[in-house]
Amino acid sequence: MFFSDVARAFREIGRLLQPDGRVTLTCWYAAERSAGLHSLNRALAREVGAEAQHNSAVPFSMPDPDQVAAPLRKAGFEEVNCHPIEVDVVYSSAREFVLSFINATSLAPVVGRAGPDAANRVADGVEQDLGSDTGSFRFVASAYCVSGRWP
Repeated sequence: MFFSDVARAFREIGRLLQPDGRVTLTCWYAAERSAGLHSLNRALAREVGAEAQHNSAVPFSMPDPDQVAAPLRKAGFEEVNCHPIEVDVVYSSAREFVLSFINATSLAPVVGRAGPDAANRVADGVEQDLGSDTGSFRFVASAYCVSGRWP
């Protein structure tokens, strides 16, 4: 989901693996399947703008496992398998989740350029959307894992 040329990236991964080497990749399903991430993306678009919306959407740009499995097979990988994953995301508050996510990603400078209170506005939006009692903000994030063996 972060490669501009997926086929080329997978061929390069294969080139670097030893025979019978394995690769495992994890990608997110659509953000709509993960309430906290979906709410965060909407709040970023609303409070920060198009650049933040684009950056926050990139990790969800390959929501269909076949978007990864097919090019992996085409690159020469065998025994390609896909498995869904659900991760229980737990934070003490929606605000902690939002601020942690922003500060740990490429969104930090984008949100920073939107003004000193932009991150707090985004957090307020997620809190309004999903609610947040201290100690109890949680949601399930849906992803999938694709693995393959290099011949």
